[in-house]
Amino acid sequence: MCSSSVVKQSQHTACSLLAGLPLQGALIDCISVHDMSKCVLSVLLRQRYFLFKTIGLTVEKLTAEDIASTFQKYLSDKTFIASDIRVKDYEDFRFPGSKELAHMFGFYITTHVTREKDLTRQLCGFPVTFDRWVNENKTKIDCILINRFSKMSITRFKDCPSVTSSFEMTATSEQKTTACEQKNTACEQKTTSSEQKATSCEQKATVCEQKATVCEQKATVCEQKTTACEQKTSACEQKATSCEKKNTACEQKTTSSEQKATSCEKKTTSCEKKTTVCEQKGN
Repeated sequence: MCSSSVVKQSQHTACSLLAGLPLQGALIDCISVHDMSKCVLSVLLRQRYFLFKTIGLTVEKLTAEDIASTFQKYLSDKTFIASDIRVKDYEDFRFPGSKELAHMFGFYITTHVTREKDLTRQLCGFPVTFDRWVNENKTKIDCILINRFSKMSITRFKDCPSVTSSFEMTATSEQKTTACEQKNTACEQKTTSSEQKATSCEQKATVCEQKATVCEQKATVCEQKTTACEQKTSACEQKATSCEKKNTACEQKTTSSEQKATSCEKKTTSCEKKTTVCEQKGN
């Protein structure tokens, strides 16, 4: 409501802005949309308590002067003036919804509605005041005002150097912002491509490491098999050596036995010869 009611005031200084609220000195109840939604939620969660009850919600009551001074407080590079416009004059404006808004302001002036601050705070917790809202959104508000005036002909503000300069600075700033965004986009694309390449490289390295691990495992198994084979070969050689020793001993025993048998045969032959001689002598 406030941003749509801040208009160029040609009857005052060239660069002044008019808070166009036809309140005629009356107070207007203010609450943010976010706080209103929290109040509605609280009411819906306590339906039995609020059933068939009419409640009025408000965070604070402000005059047009209060609103203008708050804008002036946080947007000091501009001059804000409270409006002294009447509701009937507001109806003559040609912008869409002017009559409906005039009726709304007329209702605020002529009708007294009881709205409870304490109940509002109970329902929404810590509400946002108009002062705090302007302070938190002053940059956005300033951009809205500049953009709104930039859509008009600059010739209407030729007597206001600060506004003309603001338009030029805004255009230059937008060009720089666009160029910066393009560079950021290109940088992000390069970064994304680099990250993809790095990811691909990491995946390949992982695969290579896995293959190397498998190869090492196979080499270990091969070494184990080779060791087992060498152990079996050593055991076989030891058995062969033992067998050769036994064969050698057996051959030695056989030779000795043969020698003994030969000697026995010789003795037997000698004994037979002696027996023959003895028999001959006996005959």
